[in-house]
Amino acid sequence: MASRLDQLLAEGQSRLLEALARAGLAASPAPPAAAARSVPESSPEAGDLRIESGGGAQRLRFAGAPGLPNFDNLRGALADALLSCRALAAADGLVPCPVLVVSPLSDSMRGRLLAYVDAVAPDACFGLVDPDRSIELFEPVPNESGGHRIWFEDRLQKRFFDSPLQVAPRPPQPFSDLGQWMLKVWLAPRVQPGWIQAPREPIDGVRELARAAGVSEPSASRFVKQLAELGFVERAGRHLRLVRHASLFQAWAASREQPVDIPVRFDLPPSEPLQALRDQHANAKEFSQRLPKHDPQRRPPRWALGLFAAARLHGAGHVRGAPVHLLHEDPSPAHLAALGLSRVGRDAPYDLLIRRPADPECAFRGAVEHHDLPVADGFECYLDLMRHPARGPEQAAELLRQTGCPEDWQA
Repeated sequence: MASRLDQLLAEGQSRLLEALARAGLAASPAPPAAAARSVPESSPEAGDLRIESGGGAQRLRFAGAPGLPNFDNLRGALADALLSCRALAAADGLVPCPVLVVSPLSDSMRGRLLAYVDAVAPDACFGLVDPDRSIELFEPVPNESGGHRIWFEDRLQKRFFDSPLQVAPRPPQPFSDLGQWMLKVWLAPRVQPGWIQAPREPIDGVRELARAAGVSEPSASRFVKQLAELGFVERAGRHLRLVRHASLFQAWAASREQPVDIPVRFDLPPSEPLQALRDQHANAKEFSQRLPKHDPQRRPPRWALGLFAAARLHGAGHVRGAPVHLLHEDPSPAHLAALGLSRVGRDAPYDLLIRRPADPECAFRGAVEHHDLPVADGFECYLDLMRHPARGPEQAAELLRQTGCPEDWQA
């Protein structure tokens, strides 16, 4: 009979194989360990896999601990899988990639494991799999000390147990796409004008919020009610106000999906990537001005600089040498080509990292223009930086200090 660990690893491998197949990535059994070197095999229920990706081939070795293991147990399982994978690398030529299977995997545990790998193995590939929730495969960020990015991700929208009863859906949350935009509009009057493109009038109630955000009053009313249920809205007479800003920002950042970064290069290598984007932006504006106002031509997808590059253009650059991120509404090959960009393999040199926001209205409605470039608003930069593994929270804190916001937001 298979042990609980064998069952957990087999479930994690099966979930990963299904996700890889949907993404069109090839997966096959890896060469047996005995054929390469005298390294103990992993569980027979979940043998090593070989997968092909843009940057080459990887050996995935599964590890885990059954039940509700503590951090030390998971750290030990991950380290053991990494060491055994590395012992095989010289013989089989595959990139070692330990995959830790955890069920359930909390956000806090995920963060601790990611920080651990960043600290002890910044050059390692690895994976985290929660069979009931998500799959994430990480790779090191080139030319960056202690940082990983997600190169493959798959998330389940719904969870089911073995019983015929479906898990009750999560209650509605205020951090939907338009909900996040309404929150930005509510906060905007408290920060410097150049930080976000949004109305500056104070928000005292639902009607003012709906008008300023360009949404219906019922939508604004639901949003305010959901925030109030979480303890972030207080009523003072006939006026509403946001409270507990520091906790609000933490909950907001935690609600955001972990993005996938796509490495791209310019077809004609530029001397400076931002100048190349600036030229493309100028050409696009000139073309749009020549179109008749009644022209029904579809609006081109929106894009804006994000994360570290955006923080610098906002005048709050603190971290140097970080990659340039570009938020893009539809990074399909045709739309990337319109910017003179093409995707490259994950191990190839790149000029930019493209990121498709999960919440486009929130990401692009408040974008501003700095130095002739569209730049994500300061709140968007803050939220994305808070989840970036390489000095992101440090840059996010500096960005928030530069906005002129009240001190209690920065706690």
